[in-house]
Amino acid sequence: MAATVVVGAGALSLFVGTDFFPGVDAGLIQLHVRAPARTRIERTEQIFQAIEDNIREQIPANELRLMLDNIGLPQRTYNLAFTDGSTIGVNDGVIQIELAEGHRPTAEIIRKLRSELTTAFPYVQFYFQPADLVTQVLNFGVPTQIDVQVQGRDRENNKRIAALLQQRIAAVPGIVDAHVQQELDAPELSYTIDRTRAQQLGLNMQEAANDLNISLRSSEQVSPNF
Repeated sequence: MAATVVVGAGALSLFVGTDFFPGVDAGLIQLHVRAPARTRIERTEQIFQAIEDNIREQIPANELRLMLDNIGLPQRTYNLAFTDGSTIGVNDGVIQIELAEGHRPTAEIIRKLRSELTTAFPYVQFYFQPADLVTQVLNFGVPTQIDVQVQGRDRENNKRIAALLQQRIAAVPGIVDAHVQQELDAPELSYTIDRTRAQQLGLNMQEAANDLNISLRSSEQVSPNF
């Protein structure tokens, strides 16, 4: 009898799939959403609402218990110590979904959302992050199961290498949501201050920079008021 069980188990092992990390169906989904660079937060909120409406169409009400949005930067800087740091601006956010008991397999729902959302919102970047505690611990805090980092002094060359790596990794069978974490297409404004003229007006570089930031980005950059 024991020999039969061993032989049977050995035969079945040939048909068992493998995972980089063991899957855990905790009924939780964490979807990272990134609107186009420099989208204002009120417009980001509208985009998130449209995405939520789409998700409710894909997940029946009897399978959905809770949906929560976190949009924009953490309220205080030290909060970054307790998050993965993937939310980098007011055009960025996370949708957390809790499924009700008796739901379909979470992986099946994620596959459907990945397909439907990228079609309905082609201008928005989506990727799914670990939502359950087991996967988060196995990931050692990084926002994805496979994390490749490129470091160097040549920024443009770093971007080129990262784009090449993303392209090659995305071509590997089984890879989904391959993306570059940094936001590289945001418009930038460079300005040069006449230090002599600023000194004549009684301004130092810090004061001039603060005034420009307040004019362009509001006081949240230099004097946050929560």
